[in-house]
Amino acid sequence: MIEESIVIPFKYRRGTLRVSRNVVRSEEQIYTHCDLSGVWRSFHVATLKATIGLYPHLCELIEVELVREDAELIGRRGGVEPAHLMRLSSSAELDAPGIICRFPDDTDLVVDGSHRYVARFLRGYKSMDFWRLTETQCRSAMLELPPDMLAAIKRTMK
Repeated sequence: MIEESIVIPFKYRRGTLRVSRNVVRSEEQIYTHCDLSGVWRSFHVATLKATIGLYPHLCELIEVELVREDAELIGRRGGVEPAHLMRLSSSAELDAPGIICRFPDDTDLVVDGSHRYVARFLRGYKSMDFWRLTETQCRSAMLELPPDMLAAIKRTMK
């Protein structure tokens, strides 16, 4: 089960995080999510990628079936912009594994790869590879956002 969420891009500037509409470099990408019980989590994607790079033997590479309902949910609430989908043209871009965080209730949360998921689904692919990390592994990449920033994110969720 993939949970409903929204992605808000951020950039680092002088040690603080600021909401930005600009394309964010991967090492600055932060994924913010509100689960169905109202718990907010933010993940620093570069930290997750570094974990996979340093300890691939501790991470699980899985193949995920692409499902219409999940593609629609991710497309609607996952921060997927049509222009970004159009730019994903090479097979190397589309074939890069995404990242999923697995929570104790067996809920999977896509924290990297939303655009690829939707693009692959729209182009007729049947599956996509994801690195699945445990909540413990993902915890090292979790951030606590300043209250004003979290309030701005909450407004975009309405």
